[in-house]
Amino acid sequence: MAWRAVRNTLIFLFMIMLVICVSPALVRAKDGAGDGVGAVPAVSGAKNVNSILNKATAENGVSLQAALQSAMDTNPTFLSRKHAYSSSHEAYLKSFGALLPQVNVVARGGYQVIQNDTTSFLYDDKQGEGWTNDMRVVMSQLLFDGGMTSSKVEADKLHSQSKQEELFNTAEDVGLTATQYFMEVIRNRALIELCENNIVEHEKILELTRIRLNNGGGTQVDVNQAEASLEEAKSRLVQARQGLEDAEAGYLKVFGSKAEQLAMPERPKQAIPPTLEEGIALAMDNNRALKAARLAIKQKEKEAESAKGLHLPQLYAKLAGGHSDNTGGYEQNYHDVSAMLQLSFNLYSGGSLSAEIREAKSEVSKSVQDAEEVRREVEEDVRTAYSFHRSTWKLLPILRDLTDENADIVVSYADQFRMGKRSLLDLVSAQKSLFSSQQVYLNAMAAHTFSYYRICMPIAALMNTLGVSVHVPELN
Repeated sequence: MAWRAVRNTLIFLFMIMLVICVSPALVRAKDGAGDGVGAVPAVSGAKNVNSILNKATAENGVSLQAALQSAMDTNPTFLSRKHAYSSSHEAYLKSFGALLPQVNVVARGGYQVIQNDTTSFLYDDKQGEGWTNDMRVVMSQLLFDGGMTSSKVEADKLHSQSKQEELFNTAEDVGLTATQYFMEVIRNRALIELCENNIVEHEKILELTRIRLNNGGGTQVDVNQAEASLEEAKSRLVQARQGLEDAEAGYLKVFGSKAEQLAMPERPKQAIPPTLEEGIALAMDNNRALKAARLAIKQKEKEAESAKGLHLPQLYAKLAGGHSDNTGGYEQNYHDVSAMLQLSFNLYSGGSLSAEIREAKSEVSKSVQDAEEVRREVEEDVRTAYSFHRSTWKLLPILRDLTDENADIVVSYADQFRMGKRSLLDLVSAQKSLFSSQQVYLNAMAAHTFSYYRICMPIAALMNTLGVSVHVPELN
């Protein structure tokens, strides 16, 4: 699935950022503690990140539920599956018609010239000609074909039901992808403000370095280094804006409209099973893709039963009646009525019928393995979703404390830099560690919110959790 690749990429980047910011920050936290850094977090700590994330959303903005409800009416992926379901149902109705009586009417009329034994006897030129017409009505009813047709009807019905489950699974899949892009837009908007604040802090460091140089306490190299750090901070802003553009492009693709002011989705804590084992059990019972795969097995079994009928006779009851005028080349009309049984039985087909039966049996075995593959994928999805959920939950307090500590270190280092007790390299490095921890903390908050919805998807609870109605007609 497409969202898996995006998900794995985000997790990979998330862990890299964590490693980058944790190691140097912990070392500086120890040094800063020795310099008497206060316990109260600085303004640029975790609370500031929370504030920035809240500013990136709006209480009266577009909710995830409203955006997704609108998207389901226009999303091509979902609509394509919807038409596939309708098509499969029509195929079922078409095959069902073969069980019902078949009535055919054939009528013809026109001018004809004909020569036969009768015209040769009646006419000198041995040909008869004139206007003629003929009409016949034939009704046939299948009585027996070894279950070939009835099993085919059941197979097509199961195929239609399987397509319906695939449709619901597509809705869940589209919903999760939409949720991810929704969160990505919010996260990247907040990240841009973090980058802008980071630029302001590096500008302050540059100004502080210039003042120190003018007072004879620094060097031009320090100024150049501060300028380079400022340019690096600006490059982070460019990257963040590109990330937002990418997220908004993905949003447009899924939702069909541009992202406006968005409301922060809630964390649906009550929607997910409390334990991994309960989640797996629920997924095994409710997952739509797994249901579709199990129905596909039954479908192939019915098709195999249908194929067995190829070696059995076919029996039809046929009622026919007709009226003809001048069809023999001379003036005469007649009527006929018949009631007959028609039996057909294939005695030899070069082995093609036996091969068709073996093919149907192989399709059954294939569908069983396909269903097992789906089952394993579903279990993997549940396990990785719970793992991701637990990891982000455990990381949040660690990253929150880390961000607060880095914020205090920056304040402490700035004071010590003014007094000449810290080098510019220490101050710049501390500011970079602060920004990295802020970014990872922001990513973790967004990822943890998304993790709830990620668990809902494989247990087929996402649409209900979001309150989105999936309009799927119940076809007769």
